[in-house]
Amino acid sequence: MIQNLLADRFKLRIHRETREASGYLLVVAKNGPKMTVAKPDEAESFPGGNEGGTIHFKATNVRMEVLAQVLMGGGRLIVDKTG
Repeated sequence: MIQNLLADRFKLRIHRETREASGYLLVVAKNGPKMTVAKPDEAESFPGGNEGGTIHFKATNVRMEVLAQVLMGGGRLIVDKTG
């Protein structure tokens, strides 16, 4: 209904296509997760640095979907498949 409304009022036309994109999947390691449950009173933190062109950081008390969003800042698609 909204597409019809936009087409009538604003002459909007929609074009859909499927494209392949490169990216990364966040998955649980073969031996299981090595993370601990976050403590409710701890704040999120992403301390890190740049060493020889490689970025290192340690995420503390961060949900996986937030981590994926931070990693996407590099311009690549990140999909959280950790469950």
